[in-house]
Amino acid sequence: MRPRAFYALIVLEVMAVALAFVCAFFYRNYLLGSALLIMPVAWGSLFAIVSIGPFFVAKAFDRRMVVIVLEALALGAPFLFFPGVTLSYLIPSLVVVFAVIAWGERESRQELENGMKIKFFRVVKPMLGRTLTAGIVFAILLYVPQWEQKKEFVSQSYFDEIFSWSMSVVKKTYPNIEPDSSLMIAAKGIAEKELMDKPMFAALDPAVRAREISLAAEEVLKNLTARIPLEVKPDEKINDIAYRFVANTLRDWYEKTGKAFLIGLGVLMFFVIRGVSMILYIPLSALAFLFYQTLFAMRIIHVSGESQLKEVIEYS
Repeated sequence: MRPRAFYALIVLEVMAVALAFVCAFFYRNYLLGSALLIMPVAWGSLFAIVSIGPFFVAKAFDRRMVVIVLEALALGAPFLFFPGVTLSYLIPSLVVVFAVIAWGERESRQELENGMKIKFFRVVKPMLGRTLTAGIVFAILLYVPQWEQKKEFVSQSYFDEIFSWSMSVVKKTYPNIEPDSSLMIAAKGIAEKELMDKPMFAALDPAVRAREISLAAEEVLKNLTARIPLEVKPDEKINDIAYRFVANTLRDWYEKTGKAFLIGLGVLMFFVIRGVSMILYIPLSALAFLFYQTLFAMRIIHVSGESQLKEVIEYS
């Protein structure tokens, strides 16, 4: 009779491959605009956690390499007929994903085999870290063709979120300015703040103050429109103006440098996302540890001690 771990390993491997496919499927839908980014992130995190199971249950490293190949193929399956992605581009991308995951698997395997005790977090750190890196690289590699095809290097929805966050700093100085305020309202807010800082202005009649603010706002508006290298209207929202400015600047850089711009932007995006993903690593490793303990509770794996003989070099 086969041990319970034999069947559990097959189930865990099938789950890992299936989760890789689901993660890629939702990322594909995200690129098409029909899914939220949180969906592929959530499924990708679950994939990384479940992959811990086969790593500890499987004895043969060769078997793990075969499963990682299947996981890479599952990641690529949803993009076989994706706009802008050809087989000649997809296959090398999957090879990179396989190499990075296999690298982490090998490092974790060496830590597991060479250590006197099984230190879970130390063992899985290379594996989880490389899996996160592989996911980020794959996401960027599949995102680059969208940049080149649409020439839309910044999504307006995500830009608006970042812009709104940055405007929270501006609001401390100019509390009347909102991210979706028109340029005229923003000019009025700047003018009002500057005039209110003058003691003599506060003593003026309300009607006079309103007139002075309007005159100052027109002057501020004139200065702003002169400095912005775009055709803008007073009733246009400042977040839309900022987005057009950034998008046009990036588009101009792309037209001047071509592929070099895409590579540079991809590298920059990798380091930004990699830095943010380190925050995700802590809860991810904690959940992986709970899954690891679940395998013990289900008696799929257990820890046993063994003595080893090692060759050493001594003085003659």
